[in-house]
Amino acid sequence: MQGVIIVGTDTEIGKTCFGTGLVYRLLTAGLDVQPLKLIAAGGREVNGVFKNEDAEAYERLVQGSIPYEKINPICYEPPISPHLAANELGESLSVQRLVAATKSSLVDHKDIVILEGAGGLMQPLNDKETFLDVIKVLGWPVIFVVGLRLGCLNHTLLSMKALKHENIPCLGWVANILDQNMLYLSENIKTLQALLPIPLVATIPYLQPFSVEQVARHINVDFITKHLRVAAATP
Repeated sequence: MQGVIIVGTDTEIGKTCFGTGLVYRLLTAGLDVQPLKLIAAGGREVNGVFKNEDAEAYERLVQGSIPYEKINPICYEPPISPHLAANELGESLSVQRLVAATKSSLVDHKDIVILEGAGGLMQPLNDKETFLDVIKVLGWPVIFVVGLRLGCLNHTLLSMKALKHENIPCLGWVANILDQNMLYLSENIKTLQALLPIPLVATIPYLQPFSVEQVARHINVDFITKHLRVAAATP
């Protein structure tokens, strides 16, 4: 099964915002999509299962057709770095564990997987491995979400350099406006367009209240869908 991984400059920069909008748009375009929030920290117990609110947003989109455990196989209660949350329980995270969790979560006969990454690219899993290493092993291309706020240029260019260094294909980037009062907002976006060697596939405005349908309207889905349909048809 083919997939795309949503990554970002940091935590809380809009990966789920874009991811849910993308999954919604792809479902309405006729693709049979599986969302996968592989690992989450910050959950509450619901009928004996720890659930994360971001993963629940994906669960609502598929309307019960995929069990929660297949959408979010690893969830920890405290809202801290996942490797620290795992340590609190005497567990350990590793590339091997996360890749195995990905494979065991896949639902048969789906066209494509939209996997949301954890934190930023260099989110630690243990003393030696990061989430970037998971991306390398899975071999799926990424879509890169940039949270538009002060400091985003440095964070974005460092993250893009890491992707290029590891030869990880990137389909495009997303400008997610976190600060509606950001000075020189359009100039920051233009700077990134000039410096990033990938297309801008969505510019998501500051939305209050948040709406998946509104996010979906701002995604240039044609380019993404073309890639996903090709990938879905690949054995």
